[in-house]
Amino acid sequence: MVNLKIIFKNLMQKKMANIFIIIQLSLVFLLIMQSTTSILNVRHRQNDIMSIIKYNHNNVVQLFVNNLNESSKYHENYLELLSQIKQMDEIIDIGSFHSDGIVFEELENEEFVDLKKSIFSKIEKTDQFENTPVLNALYIQSAMIHILEPSIYKGRFFEIEDFKNNNEVPLVVGYAYRDVFEIGQILTVPHGPPGLPGTYRVIGILDNDNYWFNRNNILNTNIQDVSTYCMFPMPQELNENNIFVLSLNSKTLYLVDSNSNIDVVRKKIYDLSREYDMSIRQLTVSEFNHMKNFQSIEAESIKLFTSLIIIILSVFGIISISISKLLSKKREIGIRLSFGTSRTSIISVFTGELFILISISFFISMYLFSSRITSELQNQMGELYNINIYNIGILVIIMTLTFVLSCIAPVKTIKKFSLKDLIGGYE
Repeated sequence: MVNLKIIFKNLMQKKMANIFIIIQLSLVFLLIMQSTTSILNVRHRQNDIMSIIKYNHNNVVQLFVNNLNESSKYHENYLELLSQIKQMDEIIDIGSFHSDGIVFEELENEEFVDLKKSIFSKIEKTDQFENTPVLNALYIQSAMIHILEPSIYKGRFFEIEDFKNNNEVPLVVGYAYRDVFEIGQILTVPHGPPGLPGTYRVIGILDNDNYWFNRNNILNTNIQDVSTYCMFPMPQELNENNIFVLSLNSKTLYLVDSNSNIDVVRKKIYDLSREYDMSIRQLTVSEFNHMKNFQSIEAESIKLFTSLIIIILSVFGIISISISKLLSKKREIGIRLSFGTSRTSIISVFTGELFILISISFFISMYLFSSRITSELQNQMGELYNINIYNIGILVIIMTLTFVLSCIAPVKTIKKFSLKDLIGGYE
C-alpha cells in the first residue's frame, strides 16, 4: 500500500512526460491491433469459406475471365467455352449461382394471411403484413451440389435429376421456414421478376447453421447464412441474357476428377480459352486461400514494421525518462536505503510506474479500437469478427516485452548505486 502511494505520487510529479508516454504507446498498440485483426479476419474469413466446401479443395477451380464485354459474340463464345469445359472427360461439372428474390402467388391471397405473417416474422419484417414478402432466392447450377452439401432438416437436397427440365421446379427452403412450408407443398410464381414463372414443389428444408458463398465474390467475401433463402435450379433460359451471364463470372467454379492432373486440365482449358479470344485466370480454392492470406500479411507488414520501430523508440524514450528520474532522486533513494528500505522495494516503485503507464496505454488502445470496430471498420468491411483472444494475446505479449525491456536499464542502474553515491546525490 505504501509503495502504491509512492508510485502514484511519482506519476503525478511528471505529468507531461507520462502523458506523452501513454499517447505514444496507445497509438502503437492501436496500430498493432488494427494490423493483427485485419490479418486474423482474412484468415478467419478464408477458413470459413474453406469449411463449407465439401469437395477436395485442390480440385475445385475458380474460372475467371479477365476481358469481359457485353457483345453478343463474347456472350456466344463464353457459353461455348463453358460447354466445351463441361464435356471434358476430366471435368465432373462446371457452374455458378445467382442471388435474387422470389414472390409466390400464394402469399398474395387473403386466405394465406397467416402464412404471410409467418413469412414476415421469419424475415423480420413484422410491420409489413399488408405487403407481399419478397423472399431471398438462390438460383443454382448443378456443379454447386457437388461443392456445397448443406445439411438437411427435413426432406432432401438437390440431385442431378432435379436440374433437368421438369414440370415442377424443385424447391429447398431455409431453416427459418421449417414451420411455414411443408414437404411436397406446391407454390406458384405467375409472373416475374422477381422469380421466374412456374410451379414449385418443396422437396427439402435446410438444417440450422447452413452457409453459402457470398453473392459478390465467392472466394473473397464473408459467407452468408441461408436460413431465410429459397433455393432452386437455375433455368437454362437465363443464359440467353448477356448481362446475367456476365454477372456469373466471379462465381463460376469447375470440379476436376480426383484421378486427373489439375495442371494438365488447366493447361487444356487455357488453350481452349485462347481459341475463343479470352484471357482467363484459374486458381484452385487452396491456391486462392493461400494467396489471400499472403496478401493480407504483405499489406499489413508495413504497419507492423512501423509499429516495431515505434516500440523500439518508445522503449528508449521510457528508459531515458526512467534514468532521468532515478538520477534526480538519488538522494531520496539513498535516504530510504539508509532507513532500511530494500533495493527490491525501490525497484518495485519504478517498475510499478512503468507497469501502470503501459497498462493505461493498453486499455486506451483497446477502447479506441473497439469504438472503431463498431463504426468505420464495420461500415467498410461489412460483418467483422470481434476482438478475440488472439488479438488480446498478441497485444499482451507486445505489452509484456515493452515492459520488460523498459525495466532492464532502470533496474540495473538501481543495483549499481552505492549508498555513498546516493547520499551524495542531488535533488
